[in-house]
Amino acid sequence: MPIESRGWAFRLSLVGSILIFLNAIWIISNNNSPIVLTTNPNLTKVSAINNSTDFWGRTSFGNKGMVEGIWTPFWLIFTIALFACTIQIYRKPRMQKVLGIPMVIFSLLSLPIGGGCIIGSILAFIGGMMAIEWPKSFSDTFIGKMIRTVRLDPKVFGVLFDDPNIVQSGVLALLFTSITMGLGNAIYVFNVNLIKTKATDAYEILLQGKLGMDIMTITNAVSFIGITFLRWIALSIILYVIIVKLKGHEADYDKIAYTAAFAFVPLCIQAFLPMLFSNEPYLSFNWPFAVSLISIFWVALVVLVFTKHVFELKIREALGVTLLAGALYLLLESSVILVITSALLVSLPGVILQFKATSLSTILLVFSLVVMVAILLGALSKKRT
Repeated sequence: MPIESRGWAFRLSLVGSILIFLNAIWIISNNNSPIVLTTNPNLTKVSAINNSTDFWGRTSFGNKGMVEGIWTPFWLIFTIALFACTIQIYRKPRMQKVLGIPMVIFSLLSLPIGGGCIIGSILAFIGGMMAIEWPKSFSDTFIGKMIRTVRLDPKVFGVLFDDPNIVQSGVLALLFTSITMGLGNAIYVFNVNLIKTKATDAYEILLQGKLGMDIMTITNAVSFIGITFLRWIALSIILYVIIVKLKGHEADYDKIAYTAAFAFVPLCIQAFLPMLFSNEPYLSFNWPFAVSLISIFWVALVVLVFTKHVFELKIREALGVTLLAGALYLLLESSVILVITSALLVSLPGVILQFKATSLSTILLVFSLVVMVAILLGALSKKRT
């Protein structure tokens, strides 16, 4: 196991550092400018982009304002340091726990120069996390368990459910998810707002590869921690009531709760929202809505696999439990939103939400239909003895 762990930590970090280095060289050869890739390079004015009826989108590797002049060599220092740490963990595996922390930091510090087309930074980050948990095999590390969760590996839920350190793992999973999701959402919304309000910023963001941030962006991102924990508490209580109190299965609340924390891991894909900026309606609605919908559906699949495998339910019953839990969860969340907004007009960048009494009626109708289907599938059927 130790040799395997050392090998994968080394390989992933090595590939990641090479990709980051190549990304930096690519930027240097491009006159120290971010690498901006667009679906239609002929559109070079914001007005032309906004007036285009076809999809226009761009992604950028590197950030304008952070790679010009001496900045690229400055960020390149961290890439070289990452490479040096990678070599050291292969030569001196017993130092992995010590070297893993700077490797994780250096991988994140590569993002201003593109992070090896993002892929390099992700690989190096995973390699650093594996080094921290040496001599565990990849599948037994924290990152490995999260990846197995999003892959819907049924065996990982049994491992999590019986893990004596599940409290620590569950809390870390929630923190990691909320921070990555929060940053993705906050940065994207901030830049969409700049695109819609300032012509000069719109030009730099859409065509020059700039990605803006301010202190409020960080504040908004941090607020996702509290929101995610509230969502987790709501979902875990609902699952506990359905599975233990109504269906009669024996399980401790804390085990259900902290295992269910990993169900939120797919929400991490929302961190990739700032990778794509486009014209309307993709900028304000299609792209954010698609990513959000996929992540929510993914969470539901995780809950489905979790309930089926841990409590040995039939797929029909597990689907019913998932539908019922999801319906109760969404009803609770929608009700809270309606109470908070209280028929106020809520304006977000590119989106206007108006909550009225009819909104609750529609929600209740859909909720009732889903509950009926869930009951028919056996969501409330008692455990067979």
